[in-house]
Amino acid sequence: MNSNRMTSLFLNILVLIFLVTSCMGGYRREPQVVKLDDKEIEEIRADKSDEKPLFDKGIQTEGKKTDQEIASYIIGPEDRLVISVLRHENMNVETEVQVNGMITMPFIGDVMAAGLTTHQLQKIIIEKLSRYIRDPFVTVLVMEFNSSKVFILGQVKLPGAYPLKRRINLLEGLSTAGGITDKADLSSAYIVRRNTILPVNFQELILNADLNQNILLEKDDFIYIPDVTEKRIFVMGEVNKPGIVEWRPNLNIIDAISSGGGFRINRGAFGIEYKTGVEEQVKIVRGSLKDPVIIEINVADIMKGLKDNFMLKGGDIVYVPQTRFAKYTEFVGQILPTLQSLNLLTNLPRPPLYWGAGNY
Repeated sequence: MNSNRMTSLFLNILVLIFLVTSCMGGYRREPQVVKLDDKEIEEIRADKSDEKPLFDKGIQTEGKKTDQEIASYIIGPEDRLVISVLRHENMNVETEVQVNGMITMPFIGDVMAAGLTTHQLQKIIIEKLSRYIRDPFVTVLVMEFNSSKVFILGQVKLPGAYPLKRRINLLEGLSTAGGITDKADLSSAYIVRRNTILPVNFQELILNADLNQNILLEKDDFIYIPDVTEKRIFVMGEVNKPGIVEWRPNLNIIDAISSGGGFRINRGAFGIEYKTGVEEQVKIVRGSLKDPVIIEINVADIMKGLKDNFMLKGGDIVYVPQTRFAKYTEFVGQILPTLQSLNLLTNLPRPPLYWGAGNY
């Protein structure tokens, strides 16, 4: 009897073990017909509810981005991702997003990653893997933020596009590009962000260390440092060598006229020399030729030391007239042929606000 009881108990234990192991058996199951069409993917892309950062802060070796920035970050080409599937290490991948925006994973093949947040990409991978794995647990991490770039061009030593792998400010960006060259025109440098020029004063930032100008850079910021030689001064009228003078910082009107060969001199009766231009009414044409500001300078007084020298700006036209002008139309009539010969004239309409106002 005891032997039969023992045999029966042993058989019952075997059956129990079989039932338990059957219930706990493998995670793999028969593939289910789970369709994930384009519409569902778009719904996942549009669904921003309950988005949480799926990044391990310890992995972000260069990451200074905030949790909010990380959670809302849009994946793009050249970003490097780490995708992990819990309890299925053979499915873990570290991959770079291809130029076409795709990544490749075991079992599910190509997946479009570009244009998605990590949360949205995680949802798509879970949906696709659920055909083969029961309740897959997936994490998506961005190891390298390579698709987020800033563009630094012009007079820097290493112009180009730079990955914005972490939050950096303008000074750090310029330093990454090797710093500015000795031909940099800081007064005309600018940053374009989303088709808007930002009110950043590069001169104050770099020359006067005004850190209020040291803004944080964002994705697709376009920074341009012009060449100082792109600015030119046009010296015309009664000078010996009318033409173009290269602009440089602190260029004044006396230097510009000297670069133009100085005032033109004629010989009169008995060999007496005289200047043909009116030194007391030298004109500076500044700004757009469609709506210019005209400043009158008494160069004779400057040369006598009675007035301070006048500093020029890039693009100024210095015009030494042959006669005094009573009207704006007379001035236009005299300067017009020279402007046309230099292909500078677009339109000189109404007399500017500053005409004859004694701006100097």
